[in-house]
Amino acid sequence: MAMQNQVYTLGFTVRQVIEMGGAADEIMGQLYLTHLANRRVTTLSGGESQRVAIAQAIAQNTPVLLLDEPLSAQDVDSRQRIIELLKKRADAGSTIVVVAHSHENDLSWADKVIKNFL
Repeated sequence: MAMQNQVYTLGFTVRQVIEMGGAADEIMGQLYLTHLANRRVTTLSGGESQRVAIAQAIAQNTPVLLLDEPLSAQDVDSRQRIIELLKKRADAGSTIVVVAHSHENDLSWADKVIKNFL
């Protein structure tokens, strides 16, 4: 699971945090985190922290992945990398559940969109 507002309080490096979930190198490359591998997670921007949390969740290689607003605080390139990685995981058989406050057109990459109107 990757929460939207990840806040790190311990001074682990990006690589260490991702490795807590599993293998890190490939995922760091896919999410453009390799250049941050030795930085302390406490020094990252909001978008960088969020990508680290997503990478750690993906590294766990679970059959179901729960993500809260994974595309918020991301630039266009990072958004596309995340979408491509999630689609790749879904194509490999994982179930990906994304909570997003987005227009349905922004979720065209998803297999299914469930709307909740309160």
